[in-house]
Amino acid sequence: MAAVDWDARYAAKKYCYGKEPNACVVEAIKNGWLPKGRVLLLGEGEGRNAVYLATQGYACVATDPSPAALTKCAKLAKARGVHVETFQADAIEALGTGPYDAIVSVFCAYRTARQRKEAQAKVMGALWPGGRFLYVGFGADHGNVERSVPGPGPDRLAAPDTIVAELGGFDVVEAT
Repeated sequence: MAAVDWDARYAAKKYCYGKEPNACVVEAIKNGWLPKGRVLLLGEGEGRNAVYLATQGYACVATDPSPAALTKCAKLAKARGVHVETFQADAIEALGTGPYDAIVSVFCAYRTARQRKEAQAKVMGALWPGGRFLYVGFGADHGNVERSVPGPGPDRLAAPDTIVAELGGFDVVEAT
């Protein structure tokens, strides 16, 4: 499968995934699951989750390989009256910038399962002791959804038990 030109995708005036946060991020805040503090958002795209977290009092660092996405993230943050630090990096590079109180990965577009595994292996080292990691991704049973979303191919799909195994050493709150 050909690589997606994320800059071209994010160059559109419309926000590709909207301006409102992912429901799992909202639920994590509602349930008090993410500790207040500095949060790294991997593959954050146009910033909907980072901006939401910043409005809730978090110090957010949004990373994405696409400069066009980060420009839109900064624009959305300014429109909502919050600050989000942004820098261009893929997930593996970004994880070398810790430590963080929490790391959030919502549909981060890993190119391959190998890249996802490499990133997952670095998560624990990028967190302060007691830090939390929120991972939201397509599961192995989401083949139809995967085909409808531009980006890496089915290689990035993984069942919850696969993700839990890749995150060895974490206490898993929920994996469905």
